Amino acid sequence: RAVPPAAAGGRAPAEVRRLEAALTVTGFAVCGVFADTELPMLDALLSALHTIPSYADVHLSALSLVRKAAPWIAPRDQLFAPVSRFVEAHLRLPGPCATGACRALVGLTRACPDHCRASSLPTALVNSVMKLPDSPAADALYQLGHLVATSRSETALSGGIAALLRPLVAAVETIAADPTSGIRAAFSWRSEGIQLRGRRPPSDAEAVRRIGVDGVAAAIGCIGPLISGLASAKGSMLGPEHLRPTVAALWPAMSSLLEMGKSEESIAVAVCACHNAILGAFPELYRGRVASLARDLAQKHEETKFSCFMYSGSRLIAEFGLASAAPVKAALAEMVTRMATEAFAALAVSGTVEPFNRNPILVDELFCLITSMAKHLPDELLGWSLLDDALRCAYAGLFSSRQVAQSAVLLFIQTVIRIGAPFLDDSELLAVRDVSLAERMRNASRRLPAVKASIGRYGAAIVKRLIAGAAGSMHKHSITSSAGSISSVIMAMRDLLKVGAFRPFFKEQLDAAVPDSVMHPEEKAKVLENVCFRGVGPSRSFEFDKVDRALLDIHQRCMSAFRAGRFDIPE
Repeated sequence: RAVPPAAAGGRAPAEVRRLEAALTVTGFAVCGVFADTELPMLDALLSALHTIPSYADVHLSALSLVRKAAPWIAPRDQLFAPVSRFVEAHLRLPGPCATGACRALVGLTRACPDHCRASSLPTALVNSVMKLPDSPAADALYQLGHLVATSRSETALSGGIAALLRPLVAAVETIAADPTSGIRAAFSWRSEGIQLRGRRPPSDAEAVRRIGVDGVAAAIGCIGPLISGLASAKGSMLGPEHLRPTVAALWPAMSSLLEMGKSEESIAVAVCACHNAILGAFPELYRGRVASLARDLAQKHEETKFSCFMYSGSRLIAEFGLASAAPVKAALAEMVTRMATEAFAALAVSGTVEPFNRNPILVDELFCLITSMAKHLPDELLGWSLLDDALRCAYAGLFSSRQVAQSAVLLFIQTVIRIGAPFLDDSELLAVRDVSLAERMRNASRRLPAVKASIGRYGAAIVKRLIAGAAGSMHKHSITSSAGSISSVIMAMRDLLKVGAFRPFFKEQLDAAVPDSVMHPEEKAKVLENVCFRGVGPSRSFEFDKVDRALLDIHQRCMSAFRAGRFDIPE
């Protein structure tokens, strides 16, 4: 039945508000109750949820109670039926009630997996995708995917996949065949949710289209979480063959929707997220399609400038870069070139750091793409015509005030150095028993001259900027995070140049950035020793701590002097 807002003309009656408060408090209280504790009143309350007054706030409190009481419900078979009917009824409603029902479904799926498999809750959720645009729906679909993947028989597994995926794929195919009708249907569902919140849906054409497009993107975006959930179960019977027919049917629809996504970024993001989920879960399903998908992503990025295509490109390289044949590697490298050319032009348009501060997501996804190329296509990167442009752009990005941009740039610089600077010396390499690790180290040594030639033009400027960053011009969190940090780049640069050459180089930059009045020469000498420390064997793990402590010491001294008015933070 319909659940109206709290009251048509004002607040709900006092007794209804008291009931809402009682349900909320009960939800908090039941969180700490053992499943074997007998609570007759809670048993009676959960059995009678269908009788509570028709006020949205009350029903939301009841759904929250179901989510929190799910572990207590699990051993009581007689409660699951009334509770599941209550949740299922709200899944069919748009708006906040469906959101609450999704959260309740997640709790029930985790606590009562066998009951949920045998119920109609999974089907009810999948049939409501157009009404469920937010993250609770994605969480619920992920949990349902995991639930199906842990089925105990091949029949149950295949049947569960068909029941969940086929309606979603059919919905996407319908939208791709007639986008106008799909947008109209999505707006119809969304407008019901708007009315349930006590507001009137917009009537102007552009707002109607915007709401409908967001609903279409939500429907497409439901496939990714479900497939990720299917792949999350360890040791299950699920394999690529179970999804191959579905993905084969989905591929033409996704290609059509990418055309639609040229004018609607939310749809492009949803389609890319679907590709990313399938790539991460079952990359085997893309074999034979890598080169064509790379060309499609590059073309769509050139036409739209949407950065989501770059992230999908980085995922494609991560999955297929190392093990692919030469023609596929060439197609992936060409994709990076086409995408990066557009992005470099956008970031260099003003010649200042402002584009990096204004577009941190673009910076993040651009350098995520190039970093993926450095990791998985290292030889192609070193011969890349745009490598010098990438390093110049990365150096400019170090001046950004946005941490997400800083981290992406730092990780890129670290990765480029590491493909030619093995973190093991030749003497240590002889003791390595891991054949693949030894091979990686030997390949890094082979690339060392090319990396030195590329990094050499910017090495001094990069180290100077990193010391200034540790002195306060970059986020403190950028100093010590494990990957993509100031400390990790400095350690990579030290290994590239070797300690003997790096020591005077680092000392010169430290003296230039931090005056003796802020950090005494003896303190600087201690910092230098920690930064240049090279452990052997088990003591290698101490390197990270020593470098982190040294850079944090610089940060602390400089910030104290800045607060005392004795130091100006470098720009």
